[in-house]
Amino acid sequence: MEEIRTVQLTGRSTYIISLPKEWMDQMGIGKGDKLRLVRKNSEISIYPENVKLKEEEKVVRVIPERGSMIRAVLSCYMEGYSKIEITPMKGEFSLSDLEELREFVKRGLIGAEIVMENRNKVVINVLLDPSQLPFRQALMRLYWMVSRMMDYLEELVKGEDVRDAVIKSDDDVDRLCYYLLRQLKLSIKNVKVLKEAGLEDLSAAIDYSLVVKFLERISDHIVGIAKTMVNKEGVPEALKLSRRIFESAFESISSLNYEKAERTVEESKKMRDMLMNLVKDNLLMEHIARISEYSGDIAEIAVDISLRH
Repeated sequence: MEEIRTVQLTGRSTYIISLPKEWMDQMGIGKGDKLRLVRKNSEISIYPENVKLKEEEKVVRVIPERGSMIRAVLSCYMEGYSKIEITPMKGEFSLSDLEELREFVKRGLIGAEIVMENRNKVVINVLLDPSQLPFRQALMRLYWMVSRMMDYLEELVKGEDVRDAVIKSDDDVDRLCYYLLRQLKLSIKNVKVLKEAGLEDLSAAIDYSLVVKFLERISDHIVGIAKTMVNKEGVPEALKLSRRIFESAFESISSLNYEKAERTVEESKKMRDMLMNLVKDNLLMEHIARISEYSGDIAEIAVDISLRH
C-alpha cells in the first residue's frame, strides 16, 4: 500500500503530515499513541511504539489424512496465526490421525496446544511470548543443538551407538526451526516484531530465514550420516573438515565479520574435491559435502549482511 501526503508547516520549526485513518485502525494505533521516527539515508520510517499485536485466526478445510492435517497446522503455525482451526473437506478425521496430530502438536510446536478436538474439528491455540526466548538467543541455541549432533557423530565413529540420540536431536532442531521461522514471518509482517528481534530491516529477516533453513538441512544430513555410516575410511578427517567450515560460517553470521565470511565461502567451495579423496562411500561423502556447502551458503549470507552494514 502506498499513499502520497503533503507536508505542512506548523509554527517555525515543525513539519507535520496526516496519516491514513484506515491504516491506523488496521494497526491498532489511536490518539495519544507514540510513533518512532527513524532516518536512514534518504528514507524516513515510522514505527508504532507499544502497540499490541492483533491476534490472528485461521480456519482451513483439509483432506482428512494425517499428512495433510499436519502440513496445514504447521503452515498456519509458521505464518504466525494465534488460533488455528481445521475441519475435514469431506467425511471425518480418523481417531488414529487425530492421535498423530496430537503428538505432532505436543512434541513439534513450541507454545501450541489443542483446546478442542473431535472427528469434525480441531482447534489449536498458540500461546507464545517471544520475550521468553528472543530471536538471537534462539538462533544461538539452534547452532549449539546442531553442533551437539556433530559431537554425536564423533562418538559414532569411535564405535558408540548414538544413532537414536542423533535422530532425537534432529526432532528438537525441527521444533526450534519452526519457532524461529514463525518469528521471522511475523517480523516481515510487523515492524514492531522486527525491531524486537533485533533485525535491521526486512532484508535481514529474509536472510535469517535462509540461515535457519540451512541449519535445519545440515541437521538432516547429520542424520543421514548416522544412518548410512558403515565404511568409516576417511570419515574422521572429513567430519573434522566439514565441522571447521560449519563453525567458521556460524561465527561469521554471528559477528558479521566480512573477511572471515569471505574466507569461509572460498574454503567451502574447495571442500567437495577434498572429501572425494578422503571418503570412499559416495552416499556418505555426499552428506558430508552438503554440510560444507550449506555452511558456505550461511557464510555467503554473512557477506551480504556485512556489506549492507
